[in-house]
Amino acid sequence: DAFQTELFRDKFIVGMHLRLQKVMPDEQGRKKLAPPPPTVFFEAARMLQVSKGMRDEDTVFYVATETADAVAAARSWFSERSLRVVFLDDMY
Repeated sequence: DAFQTELFRDKFIVGMHLRLQKVMPDEQGRKKLAPPPPTVFFEAARMLQVSKGMRDEDTVFYVATETADAVAAARSWFSERSLRVVFLDDMY
């Protein structure tokens, strides 16, 4: 199991699955609502981490995404805050 590797050993894992390329349905089920920017997900993950008392050095943020834009946004957002972020490609 990839989450048992040294990368994650003795760490808290905060995971996100971003489907940022998908248009979301409105209350009638019509797909017309623009998806939120990636930073909304990152900020929510950070709030979860802080609210649970997870220290930065003990936390790994895992982002599952299919888009290069979301990867770039995650790398930028987390590195600006000196937080560890990994992607599926980092695990193998």
